[in-house]
Amino acid sequence: MRPVPLTDISYVRQMESWMITTRPRRREPLWAVTDETMRNWLKQAVRRAEADGVHFSIPVTPHTFRHSYIMHMLYHRQPRKVIRALVGHRDPRSMEVYTRVFALDMAATLAVPFTGDGRDAAEILRTLPP
Repeated sequence: MRPVPLTDISYVRQMESWMITTRPRRREPLWAVTDETMRNWLKQAVRRAEADGVHFSIPVTPHTFRHSYIMHMLYHRQPRKVIRALVGHRDPRSMEVYTRVFALDMAATLAVPFTGDGRDAAEILRTLPP
């Protein structure tokens, strides 16, 4: 189980109020949702979206949301140390895959030309600092 930081102050206040006034069993999880239940909900949502004509280029899984969250934090220039703490990465190297994707996206945004083949680009990415 991973902690999820709540950054919406209004939502936090509503949850605090609910916990003080309504929550019946204080020693139990707020939401008794298993990993399997979450995956089933997600599969149902994807099927409904596909029925409405939405198509996804990659499989949509809980990890997809985690990856997106990390990438959004990078795009908004959050310190890597903060991101690692929020997502539970203890080893700084675990962020490398995200920072490499981020570097490629930023290079595309800045119109940094890459000449040469893919091996050259891969070598450049390997030399980027974490």
